[in-house]
Amino acid sequence: MGVDDRIRFIKNVAGMWLLEESLDYWASKGEHYTAAELAKAAAELPRGAVIDANDPIFEKPGAMPERIAMLCEKSNQQVPQSAAGYARCIFDSLADAYVKVLAQLQSAADIKINAINIVGGGSANRLLNQLTADATGLPVYAGPSEATVLGSIMVQMQSVGLIKSLSQGRVIIKNSITQEVFKPTKD
Repeated sequence: MGVDDRIRFIKNVAGMWLLEESLDYWASKGEHYTAAELAKAAAELPRGAVIDANDPIFEKPGAMPERIAMLCEKSNQQVPQSAAGYARCIFDSLADAYVKVLAQLQSAADIKINAINIVGGGSANRLLNQLTADATGLPVYAGPSEATVLGSIMVQMQSVGLIKSLSQGRVIIKNSITQEVFKPTKD
C-alpha cells in the first residue's frame, strides 16, 4: 500500500546492501574503501562471476565477500581476487537480477515495461546504471538518490495543506532534481 490508498506494484532487489555489507566487512579487516572508489575500479574490470544477488544467504548482515566466494565456488566460477573484483561481481549480479525481476513483473502484470527507474543510493552508481541498461536493453533513469526523504517531505506537505495532491508533489520533485539517463550500448 502506498500514500493516498494507492497500490504500488514493485519488486525490491538486494541492491547496494551487498556492497555496503562488504565495505563493513573489509573495514573490520583494516581495508577501507568507498563505494565510489570501488565502482570506479570495477569499471576497469571485465565482467566476471555472476551470482544470485537475491539468494537468501544475503538476507542477514555479515561477511558478504565470503558468501559471494562460496556461491562462486558452488557454481564453478572464478572467485574475485580483489575488492574491486567483488564490486564488479556485485554490480553484474545486480544487473542480472534486474533482468529476471523485469521479466517477473512484466509477466505478473501482463504489461510491457519500457524504462527502469533506479532511486536511492544505487542511483549514484554510474557503472551499475549502465550495466542495468545494457543487460535489460532499456533506458535507466537514475535518481533521486534521496527518494525516501523526498517522498516523506511530499507526504508531509500534503498532510499540512502545502500541496493539494500526490501528483502536485511529484511535479515539485521532478522539477527539483536532475535524473541521469543511461541508454543501452550497442555491441
